Amino acid sequence: MQDPRTSKRYLHLLLGIIVMTCGALEAWFGRTELFGDDISYLDVTHLIRSADWKAAFNPLWSIGYPLLLAGIRPIFPAGIHGELTAVFALNILICLATWLSFLWFLKTATTFIGIDNDEKPSFWCSQNLSILVYPTRLSPYTVTIAACIFVVIETGFGKVSSIGPDQLVVCLFFLASGLLLRFLIQPTVKNGTRLGTVLGIGFVVKAIFLPLSVIVIACALLRFRGRLPRRAALSISAAFLWFLLPYAAALSWAIGRPTLGESGQLNYAYHVNQLPHWMGWQGGPPRLGTPVHPVHLLRDHPAVFGFGEPFHVTYPPQYNLHYWYDGYNHFFSPINAVRSIAVNLHELEKVLHENWPFTLALALAFLILATTNWVPHLNRSSIAIQVERKLWPLYLPSLLGIALYLQVHLEGRYIVAFIAILAVLPFLAVESFRPRIRASILIILICGTVVDLARLLDLTLFRAIHPEIVERESRHQWTIAAYLNQSGLKPGDRIAAVGTGNDIRCTWAYAANLRIVAVIGNDAYDPDKQQEDFLDFWSKPEIQQDVLRLFREQGAVAVVVPAFRPFDDPIDPRWQRIPNTDAWLLRL
Repeated sequence: MQDPRTSKRYLHLLLGIIVMTCGALEAWFGRTELFGDDISYLDVTHLIRSADWKAAFNPLWSIGYPLLLAGIRPIFPAGIHGELTAVFALNILICLATWLSFLWFLKTATTFIGIDNDEKPSFWCSQNLSILVYPTRLSPYTVTIAACIFVVIETGFGKVSSIGPDQLVVCLFFLASGLLLRFLIQPTVKNGTRLGTVLGIGFVVKAIFLPLSVIVIACALLRFRGRLPRRAALSISAAFLWFLLPYAAALSWAIGRPTLGESGQLNYAYHVNQLPHWMGWQGGPPRLGTPVHPVHLLRDHPAVFGFGEPFHVTYPPQYNLHYWYDGYNHFFSPINAVRSIAVNLHELEKVLHENWPFTLALALAFLILATTNWVPHLNRSSIAIQVERKLWPLYLPSLLGIALYLQVHLEGRYIVAFIAILAVLPFLAVESFRPRIRASILIILICGTVVDLARLLDLTLFRAIHPEIVERESRHQWTIAAYLNQSGLKPGDRIAAVGTGNDIRCTWAYAANLRIVAVIGNDAYDPDKQQEDFLDFWSKPEIQQDVLRLFREQGAVAVVVPAFRPFDDPIDPRWQRIPNTDAWLLRL
């Protein structure tokens, strides 16, 4: 007869393979082009590899993820395809680490609340808390539920394919949550140092870990209500500050004044106080102030902007938003704050609705948890209430983490870790349910997961089966890049871009290793006249020649119109239509 422990190992391995397969499919086929955030983090990686540390320490784009990418980049071939392969490899490694961290967190949580998966629980009391001590193996039931939750949040709420720190934040938050419980079980200097270290690394990875760390440390202090050994309490703060202070010093050196990061304040200004966003802001309305060094307005009607200095990256206005917006006014408006919360509550509803099969399954499972009868010899509420009371140090950081984003700007990828923990914790007590109830909950969650994955990975699987579709979807941006390289443009050349909106979708420039230093097109200066500005440039010879002169003065050696089907032929016969695209190129 097969050892039950061997069967458990096989199930754990099978579930891990399923989770990682789904993650790998989304990571490889889920992205067909690069966007503003992606390119900014890749630019930081290049600056690290070239040892331009002052430019690499960016108060908006944290350095943690680019450091890891810069570390593994030499393993892969040169060029854009080698770089994207390096991104894929790093993201898969982070996904694996996140899955293992999630399982480890669940083991620690079940130790903390004392739900025994292999034998009846036995009580043990210490001076500080009472827990149930039992073997920390996770049951197949718990691991299956964990796999359902994990695979949906990683491919639905978040994306393994995204280039940036969000998935790494999830991994570190799982580790921090587990280490918090370890510290609550054994409040030693060693456990405190481990917790503070993970929180400090989290801050280097993304600034959201600063308020999250304060919340986690406060939960540890509140749990002991003044009975926490002083050395253990200080160990958390000391380890956290060991990472926070040097990184804050580096950021302060880079921007020339003391700072812990600027992403929170900037996003509050954009999303709450309606600061005109992205590119071209010259100041105003009066309440918002005036930038100290805005992008240079070279011409009005059409609005032409130059920004070749001081950042030598693909698209400078997106790279260091703090620099271009430095000087805006910070203020608090109750009306704006309430409106922002309402908007973000709607965004949260949209995130849940986009994953409605699993959301519905989770709601049904929670309903069963709330209404079913418990094991006959126990009070119906005894286990549930004891478990939930014990786990408040985990519920509180996740709930407050979501609340932080609700106040400013919420996207699904930001709340992945919080949703995962809030979703899985209620099921840790279900080992005490009747087998029939446990089976019902498991079937509901598996069905919700399968239906949701069928929706989420439908396009991904289609792309995997039909790789020519991927080529067709991404052909425009990548074809432009290939043509620009073939036309004689060299890596690092300065170019100008003409269009409407902003140029955060500039895969073509990044893939061709070019620098955009001047543009027509903006979001923050005069968005209502962008189409008119573009048509004036295209159809009026005297305006076009004047704009081209300004582009030359910025050092541009070519002008690219990334996407436009003109009604008329180009004025200047030197314009070249880029084959198989709607883009145009003019060499200056």
